[in-house]
Amino acid sequence: FLFVSFAGFASGLAGGAPLRATAGAVSLAGLAALVPLRRLDAFRRNASTLLLALVAAEFVLWIALAADVSLALALVSALLPAALVSLRLRPVEVAVLALAALAALGVRAASPDPADPQPMPVAGALAAGGAVVLVAAAVGLSIRRRQRAELLDGWARVHGAERERARMREELEGARAIQLSMLPRTTPALDWLELAAVCRPATEVGGDYYDYFELDAGRLAVAVGDVAGHGVAAGIVLAGVRAGLHLLRGDLERPEVVLARLNELVRDAGPERLLMTLGVAVFDRDGGRARWISAGHPAALRFDAASGEVSALEGNCPPLGTRLPTCFASTAAPLAAGDVWLLVSDGALEARDRRGEAFGEARLAAALRQGAGNGARALVDELVAELERHRDGHAAEDDLTLVAIRRSVPA
Repeated sequence: FLFVSFAGFASGLAGGAPLRATAGAVSLAGLAALVPLRRLDAFRRNASTLLLALVAAEFVLWIALAADVSLALALVSALLPAALVSLRLRPVEVAVLALAALAALGVRAASPDPADPQPMPVAGALAAGGAVVLVAAAVGLSIRRRQRAELLDGWARVHGAERERARMREELEGARAIQLSMLPRTTPALDWLELAAVCRPATEVGGDYYDYFELDAGRLAVAVGDVAGHGVAAGIVLAGVRAGLHLLRGDLERPEVVLARLNELVRDAGPERLLMTLGVAVFDRDGGRARWISAGHPAALRFDAASGEVSALEGNCPPLGTRLPTCFASTAAPLAAGDVWLLVSDGALEARDRRGEAFGEARLAAALRQGAGNGARALVDELVAELERHRDGHAAEDDLTLVAIRRSVPA
């Protein structure tokens, strides 16, 4: 219609037809006004009605001002199909627009220009215009039905996918709540050990685990584990190992026996790729020592209060769940006043900064040496803050677990 309006304006000026030139100028101004108006909320809310009225008015205007009936029919044949196909009108709107164009065409044919030597009969003009309108309306309505069906089908798929995602989120949130409930709700209140821990899953359902087991009045076992991977499968394996530890808690004074039995449990629980590292530290107040046994778990770090040095207690046994020969054996170390043990998952050692550099055991040992005298809870908080500073906003790629055990200093 911009093209038609400009042509009418130019031809009106050139042919001495001021009415056509004025109509072209007004039409051009109205169409140009749509550019800013279409951004207004009021226009968007009534866009369908306004566009229909505009298109109908343009058809009536230019059919009435056409130089002859043949030109008016050509206008209807050229622009009406484009309008009916592109605007995706409803059936009622198609009828309104078609009737407006045909009525204007009929009026134009009924009042021919006296200068036209061969005026077109009204019936012929309406028949030709009606045929064009019917074909264009049929095509437009067919396209609209197909697009509507595609839209509804697409909406149904999106809605179904969103419902499935919502269901999965709900299940994952439930699994996360169950997993977090498997962690100790309280810390044992002991007058000879200070205990503090933190466990932060990297995803909805993580694979890290820690727990405390009071064997008797003077002995405590602390377990730290990490299932390979994340998700529901890791959570299921973790739940099985936790249940096994609680069933075998009476045997934790011999942790190598417990690890051997848990290895069979994980190995028979599923495919070979479901592995779990597990470390158990047993602290003996009366014996003044601690024992550490590891099934593929990162080394336990021990701060010696007397010397101020940090040592790593390694373990050379494979993770739980492999078909490899097992060789579970524990390592003993003194447990004196002020000594601090730090048990971690690999999420602490492998925490990476923006350059991809891992935090590493050396930094962890240095942080332990610096904060060992501040108490178990303060030490854990300082380590978490140090890891956050190292990551510098980089997202955590693995679960993080830290457990600090400090031998209390007699008052």
